[in-house]
Amino acid sequence: MNSLQHIWFVLILLIVALLTYVSGAVWALSFCLSLWLYASWAYLIVTLWRKFRMKNPPVFSSFFLNFLSSVWIMLSLIFGLIASYAYYQNDIAPATMPRYTLTNGEKILVFQGMSHIGTENFYKQVADTISKHKKEGFVLFYEWVRPGSEENTTRFNELLWVQFDADLYENFSKLYGLTHQDNTLFLWLENDKDYNIDLSLDTIVEIYNQRFPDATPPQREVLQASQEITKVLTSLNDRQLAILVYLNQAIVSTIIKSEWLRESLLEVSGNANVFEVILEDRNMFLVDAIEQSDEEKIIVIYGLMHFRWVYEELKRRDPKWTIQKTDYLSPLH
Repeated sequence: MNSLQHIWFVLILLIVALLTYVSGAVWALSFCLSLWLYASWAYLIVTLWRKFRMKNPPVFSSFFLNFLSSVWIMLSLIFGLIASYAYYQNDIAPATMPRYTLTNGEKILVFQGMSHIGTENFYKQVADTISKHKKEGFVLFYEWVRPGSEENTTRFNELLWVQFDADLYENFSKLYGLTHQDNTLFLWLENDKDYNIDLSLDTIVEIYNQRFPDATPPQREVLQASQEITKVLTSLNDRQLAILVYLNQAIVSTIIKSEWLRESLLEVSGNANVFEVILEDRNMFLVDAIEQSDEEKIIVIYGLMHFRWVYEELKRRDPKWTIQKTDYLSPLH
């Protein structure tokens, strides 16, 4: 064994030690066994190939060490790329959540983009922003789809292929080391001028049924999301969960920063017809409320994906609407 081969062997041992620390001895032994099996299969293939070409087969010990070096290089590239991506998204350029201040000369509209999962600090800053603006005479328009009948709730879940229940966002947030949006944190601050500007679940289903009476979503089992998330959480130890949380936060940061990615995920994630109602009809309801309100100062807290459509519709109705300034909060730190 030459000095370079010694180095590859030691580096692989470091990986085994890391696996033992993160996932326990069973995972480490499974990794070692996999290495041995793959190396044996590769050695068998190379040996047969060399015999076919009338050449001597390699010595297994040397072949195995060379195999380890290849594994190390491959794993280093994979882990290095993933770690670099996560570090960049989480620590170098984390996502920010915009707060737009708009006016048409008659009304002032503050639109705080929201994420349904975020840090407690983010939601505290949103609450502080609402409190500050309410002291200046603003009223609050907030997003909150109200519950519907049991029949419509079942129908809605079938349309989205996901079982929405009271614990979904709370369980979902645990995969990201975050907390879920709780609108009660933003209500009754300074005064009671809080208005739920949103459609009910019953209304959403009714609109969908009227607009797409013949539409039949592909038959697909409704995902019991909360149960599946619970299974994942209970299967991980603290170290594994910490790694998963770090990677998941990087993914969330990427999604928040990319409007194209958010829209692409919507296109492939489910029933396009129901998303049309969930987004566009609720946007229209919000724009109508802003336009028809007698209030001159309004602060809106709504999901980030709603802003562009709302702004474009406001400008379509009144070209004087312009963005005066944009501030940013960090939803993940």
